[in-house]
Amino acid sequence: MPTLLQVSTIAQTIQLSLAPVFMLAAIGQILNVLAGRLARVIDRARVLEERVIAESGRDQQRDIWELKLLDERMSIINAALFLAVLSAVMACIVIAMLFVANIARLHIGTGIAFCFIVAVTLLTCCLAAFIPAVERRALQIVVALACLVPLSVGGWSVARGPGFLGHPPVIPTDLDSHFRYISGIFFAVGIAFATCIPGIERKGPRFRLLGALVVAGGLSRIVSLLAVGAPSAGHVFGFAMELGAVPLLMLWQWRLEKRFRA
Repeated sequence: MPTLLQVSTIAQTIQLSLAPVFMLAAIGQILNVLAGRLARVIDRARVLEERVIAESGRDQQRDIWELKLLDERMSIINAALFLAVLSAVMACIVIAMLFVANIARLHIGTGIAFCFIVAVTLLTCCLAAFIPAVERRALQIVVALACLVPLSVGGWSVARGPGFLGHPPVIPTDLDSHFRYISGIFFAVGIAFATCIPGIERKGPRFRLLGALVVAGGLSRIVSLLAVGAPSAGHVFGFAMELGAVPLLMLWQWRLEKRFRA
């Protein structure tokens, strides 16, 4: 019976250790990604270092700027690697403590929980440290998704007119013309924002001008809100995008532009 009891205890401990083991597997994948990215950055830096020596003028300045950017990326990746390794070490300590606690009958549950919390916190910090390295791509994805709103709604409104809004069967010609005109502008704004996606860190003036136009349209909705009351849910969503999401995207793009110019 003692042997069977020990086997069951070990089996239970193995089951308890599955969570940190899965966490270790995830950290291993993250380490592979970070190491591969670091290798590509180093290879690119070596190529640029050779080119800088042979070049002069604007080409040399551009390559020096890119070298500074690559150096920043290497620092970020190294920090993320360090935190990921620490998290993996803490996860291993958690697994070891689980077995020691069961074998030696130690009451160290609080210590095990604390070590696991530290491991998860370090992993979170690792992912957070890597955010600046992918910030440009993240902003491009968010802007691309935001562009779907004016492109889809504007295109649909130009094609269908104001009839889908629930107006009477007979729609005044001037209302139809004005509605399609505004919808066309809305569609064009979506296209203009989409042109900012490639090289978004260099499109600051254009991006902020378009954002200011959208914010001005959102402020105009306040007049309608005060005059006739709250609109439908779709227009409330647009109002939130114009006065909430767009200013945040403008600040994000400005921050990214500032970091790339530093």
